[in-house]
Amino acid sequence: MNFANPNIFLHMFWILPVCVLLMWFGHRRRRRRLAVFIGESELAKSLTSNQSVARRRLRDALMLVTVFFVLVAAAGPYWGSELVPRPVHSRDLLVVLDTSRSMLAKDIAPSRLQHAKQFVRQLAIGTAGSRYGLIAFAGSAFLECPLTQNIDGFLSFLDDVGTDSIPVGGTNIELALSEALDAFEAAEGDHRAIIMITDGDELQGNSGQALEAFREKKIPIFVVGIGNPDLGSFIQLADNSFVTDEKGNRVRTKLNQEGLRRLSAATGGIYVHSTVIYDGLEAVLRRVRGLVPEKNEDATMSRPIQRYQIPLLLGLVCLLVRMSVGERRNARRPAPALIRARSTATVLLLLAAIATTAQTNPAPPALPPLPPAAAAAAAPLPAGEPVSEYQQQLEQVIDDLLADLDAAKTDRERAYYNYNIGVNYQQLERAGLAESHYNKALDFTDDPELRALASQNLGVLKHDQSTEAMMRDPDEALEQLQEAEDFYRESMRAQPTAKGIGENQELALLQRQLIEQIKEMQEALKKLQEDAQEKAEEAMEQQQEANEAAQSGDPQQQQKQQQAQEKTQEAQEAVQELADAARGMGQEQAADMLDEIAEQLDKAQEEQERAGDEDTGDEERLQAGNKAEEMLEDAVRKLGVEDPSDEEPKDGEQETAQGAEQSEDDDEGDEEGDSVADVEDPQKGAESESEQPPSGDEQDVDKSQALRILEQMLEQEQDLKQHLKEVEKQQSRHAPVARDW
Repeated sequence: MNFANPNIFLHMFWILPVCVLLMWFGHRRRRRRLAVFIGESELAKSLTSNQSVARRRLRDALMLVTVFFVLVAAAGPYWGSELVPRPVHSRDLLVVLDTSRSMLAKDIAPSRLQHAKQFVRQLAIGTAGSRYGLIAFAGSAFLECPLTQNIDGFLSFLDDVGTDSIPVGGTNIELALSEALDAFEAAEGDHRAIIMITDGDELQGNSGQALEAFREKKIPIFVVGIGNPDLGSFIQLADNSFVTDEKGNRVRTKLNQEGLRRLSAATGGIYVHSTVIYDGLEAVLRRVRGLVPEKNEDATMSRPIQRYQIPLLLGLVCLLVRMSVGERRNARRPAPALIRARSTATVLLLLAAIATTAQTNPAPPALPPLPPAAAAAAAPLPAGEPVSEYQQQLEQVIDDLLADLDAAKTDRERAYYNYNIGVNYQQLERAGLAESHYNKALDFTDDPELRALASQNLGVLKHDQSTEAMMRDPDEALEQLQEAEDFYRESMRAQPTAKGIGENQELALLQRQLIEQIKEMQEALKKLQEDAQEKAEEAMEQQQEANEAAQSGDPQQQQKQQQAQEKTQEAQEAVQELADAARGMGQEQAADMLDEIAEQLDKAQEEQERAGDEDTGDEERLQAGNKAEEMLEDAVRKLGVEDPSDEEPKDGEQETAQGAEQSEDDDEGDEEGDSVADVEDPQKGAESESEQPPSGDEQDVDKSQALRILEQMLEQEQDLKQHLKEVEKQQSRHAPVARDW
C-alpha cells in the first residue's frame, strides 16, 4: 500500500492527543456540573447508578478510531493501477527566462525575477496537458529542464533558477533563442511556441539573426516584458550593494519595449508588458490555448487506483456504531426482532460498501500464462544472502532455462524462455549473451507485450554502452545512443502503454545533449593543447638558435637568449591554461601531468636566465643553455604524446545514467562464444528486471528501487550540469564580458 500524502500521518501526533484531552476535559466538566446540580446525596447515586463507565470508554475509543481512519483516508491510500483514456496534447512550450542581474531590479515588486517566476507558475497551471521546458539565459544560455508533462518537476526547476544559474554575465538573447531551437529538435508536431520573459536589455549578440529559423518553422515567440520602460531602476544585490559600471557609477536598467515588440512581431507572436496591476497573463493564455492541440483518443495512461473509500467507510462504520452505543446499562435484553434489524442494517451497509469499491476499482487485465521455468527466473535475492551465492542461483536458473529451451516445442515457449534467459544474463552483467537471447526472443514471437519488453531491454543495453563511451569517444557514444533510441521507439510501437519507455527516451535526449557538449569541450581542450605544443616548439627552436649563437660567438647571442626566455614564458602560460581547463573538466590526472610540464618549463626559464647572465662563465652558460633546450624538448614530447581529452573519467564523472564499465567475460564458452560485457544501469536496468513477466508483489519492490535510482540520477545530473557551467565560466574568463548585468 502507498499513500499520495504520507505527511498527513504526522498530524496524528497532535490530533489524537488533542482529542483525548478534549474527552477528558468534557468528562471532568460534566462531573462537576452534576455535583453542583445534584450534590453528594443518596439521590445522586441512585440517579447515576445506571451509567456504564465501560460503555462511555468504548464510545471514546470508537471516536478515536474514527478520527484515525479519516486521517488514513486523507493520506490517499492506493495500490494497483488501471488504464484510462488520455488525450495526447502536443503543445510544446519553452519558457526562456532572463536570469541576468538586471532582473534583480525592484521596479516590479518584489523583483523582476520573482514576478517572472510567478507569471510562469500561473501560466503552467492554466494550460494543463501541455509540455513545458525551461531555458535560463544571461551572457550564455542553458537548458535547465527539457520538455516534460511533469508540471511539478518543471516548477521545481523553475524555483531553483536564480541569477547565479548562468556563469557568464550579461544578456544574450540570440544564444537563448539558438538553445531553444536545439531543444525543439526532438519535439514533433506543429503546436510549439516560445515564451520569453526578459527586460529586453540585450548587451551581447543580435537576436534578429536567430529569427529566420523561427519563421521557417512557424514557431511564434510570446514576449513578456518585465520592468519600467520610462524610469531606470538600480540593481540591488543580495548583500544590499548595487551593480556599478567600469567607472564606479550605479547602473540603471529599464525595459526595452521597442526591441521586444520587434522580436515578437517578426515571428507572429505577441508582446505584453507585465506589471503588478496588469500581469498580461490572460493575453498569453489566449494565444497559447489558440495553439490547437492534437488529440489521440486511443492513447491511454496508467493511473493508480485510489482506495481512500475503504478507510473512510471503516471510519463511518465506527461513527455509526458509536452513535448506536449508549452510556446506560442494559435494563433488559433487547427483543430478537431488534437484533435482527440491527444485523440486517449492518450487513446491508457492508454490502453497499463492497459494491461501491468494486465499481471504482476494476481488476487489471491478466498477462498471458508463462512456461513454468519462467517464474523461477524472477526469484528475488533472499535477504542477507551473499552476492556470490545469488550469482550461483542465477547460473543454476539459466542452466534450467536452457534445458527447458532445448525441450520447448512451440515458438511461444522458445520466445519466453529466451527472454527470461536474457533477463538473468543481464542481472549477471553479461550484456553480450543478454542481447543475443533478447534478439532470439524477438525472432520467435509476434506478441506485442513481449516484443515491447525485449526491445526496451535491448535499448537499455545500448544506452549503457553509450554512457560508458561518452567521455572516451563521443562519436561512438552518439551511435550507440541512436541504436538505443531506435529500440525504445520499436518498444513503443509494439505496446504504446509500456512502462518506462517515456522516461528512458527523455533520458536519452538529455544524454545526447550532454554528449554534444562534452564533444565541444574536448575539441576546445584539443585546441588549447595544440596551442601549448606549438608555443613550446617555438621556445625550443629559439633556444636552439641561442645555443648555436653562443657556440659560434655571435654578438646577438644575448638578444636571442632573451627571446627564447620570452617564448618559454608564453609556453608555460599556455600549458598552465591547458591544465586549468583539464581540471575544470574533472581530469585531475591529466591536469597534474600538465602542472609538472609547467614546472619543467619554469625550471627551463631558470636555466635560460643563467645562460643569459653575463657574469657567468662561457662554459657554464653553454651548459645551462643546452640543459634548457633538453627540458624544452622533453616538454614538447610530452605535450605531443599525452592527450588530456583521452583520459578515462573517474567514478561518477560520466555516469549520467549510472552506467558501469563494460569488460570482457572470462567464460566465453557459455553461449556460442559470444563476448560478454558487464552491464548495470540502476535507472534502466532496474526497469529491465521488472519488465520480465513477474507475478505477485515483485513489482512494488522494483518501483521503489527505481524511485531511489531516479533520485540519484537527478542529483548526478545536477552535479554534471553545474560542472559544465563551471567549465563555461572558466572559458569566459579568457574573454570577459564588459557589461555583466
